[in-house]
Amino acid sequence: MQRTDPYEYKFVNGQSWEGAEVVFGDCAYRSNRMLVVEEDNMVLDPVALGMCGTTPGNQTKIACIGDSNTEATGVSNPWINSWPSQLKTYLDDDYTTENFGVSGATLMQFPDPWGAWTNNVSNMYEYNQMYNPDIILVALGSNDSKNGYWGQRDFKADYISLINEFKQFSSDPQIYMIIPIRAFDNGYDINNNNIVNGIIPAINELSKTQMLPVIDWYTLTASLTKDEYMPDGVHANEVASRMMAEKAAQVLMAQKPVIKAATGAGTFAANTYSEYRWYRDGALIEGASGETYTATQTGTYNVAVKLSAETDDVIVSEPFVVTTPNTQLTLGDTTTGINNEDQDVIELNYVAGNLIIKNAAGGIISLYDATGAIVKVFPLHTQEEIIDITDLSGGVYICNVLKEQAGKVKKIIK
Repeated sequence: MQRTDPYEYKFVNGQSWEGAEVVFGDCAYRSNRMLVVEEDNMVLDPVALGMCGTTPGNQTKIACIGDSNTEATGVSNPWINSWPSQLKTYLDDDYTTENFGVSGATLMQFPDPWGAWTNNVSNMYEYNQMYNPDIILVALGSNDSKNGYWGQRDFKADYISLINEFKQFSSDPQIYMIIPIRAFDNGYDINNNNIVNGIIPAINELSKTQMLPVIDWYTLTASLTKDEYMPDGVHANEVASRMMAEKAAQVLMAQKPVIKAATGAGTFAANTYSEYRWYRDGALIEGASGETYTATQTGTYNVAVKLSAETDDVIVSEPFVVTTPNTQLTLGDTTTGINNEDQDVIELNYVAGNLIIKNAAGGIISLYDATGAIVKVFPLHTQEEIIDITDLSGGVYICNVLKEQAGKVKKIIK
C-alpha cells in the first residue's frame, strides 16, 4: 500500500461473499469501507459489521441518485471529488451523503439492463432502498435526452412512478429533482436541445404538479466552457463537480418559507420570491400564486416558491394545518413569525416516543395524521413540556404548536 492512496475493503461474515457487509456512512463509499494509509502503523477503531462504528449513527442521510456525472466518470478519485462527496463538505456533521450514481442510467424505465437506473445496475437501486434515506436528490435526465431514447417513453410518467416509489420508504424522504447540466458537442449522443426543450420543461411541470423542490444545474453550467469544465462535452470535471455540489448545498440549506395565519396583530418579515404556488393536501391550487392565500377550506397547506427569476430553483415550505375555514395565510421568515428579537423561539422535537416542546407555555399542540384528521390536542402549561405519545400507532404525524401569533409545525415519523 502507498501512503495517501485510498483503499476499499469489506468484512465478511463467514467464508463466502454472500456474507459480505454493505456499509453506509462517512467511513464508506458506494457500500465499501474506505481507508487512506497515512502512517506506517495504523490502529483502526472497532466497528460492527455493516457500520462505521459500533452503534448506528443518527445523521440525516442524503441519497444522491444519478448517472455518470454522479458516479463521477469525469473526475479523479471520485471518493473525494464526486459531487456527492464534495456536497458533504458544504454540510455540517449532522448530514452524510451516499453516491448511488450509475453510468449510462436513464430515468425513463427502459428494459435494457444498462438503461434505467431502476434496473439495479451495480446494486445501486437496491442499496438506496437499504439506505432508507431522509433526503433523495435525483440527478437523472442527461441520458434520456439521447436521440434514441427521447420520446420513446413518457418521461413525466416514469418520473412520477419513481417519486411514488420513494414516497413509500419508511423514512418518508424529502425528494429534490435536479435539472441536468448543459451538454456540449459530445460522442455520447446526449442532446442539449432535448435537455432544454424536453427535460427541463418536464421537470419544471413536475415540480408544480407534484409539489417538489428543484435544484437547477443547467443555469449554473450554461455559461461554462467545454475545455475548462467538461472536456468530453458531458462529464463534469472536479471543478464543475464542486460547483454542482455547492449549488445543491445552497438549495438544501435555503431557509424554507414559513406559513403563518395572519392575525392583524402586525406584519411578518417575509422574503420576496419570484413565484408562489399554494397547495392544499398536496394538490396544486389553481390560480393561487400570490404572497398570501385565503384558505377557504380546512386542510394541510404548503407553499412552493421559486428562489429567483434567473434560475429554476424551487423550495417547499413545511406543512401548515388549517382548522378554521377562511383563514388568511401569509409568510414569515422567522420560526415564530413575530418581529421581536427578544421573543423566545418555540422549539419542538421528537425523541424516543416523547414530544418535547419549549417556550410555548399557554399554547396548545395539535397532532394530525397523514390524512389531516386531528388525533390529539394537548394544552401547554409550562415552558418545557414532555408529552408521551407512545400509545399512538406507527406512522407519519403533523405536530402543530400554537401560542398567540407564534407557531411551530413539525412532521414526525413514529
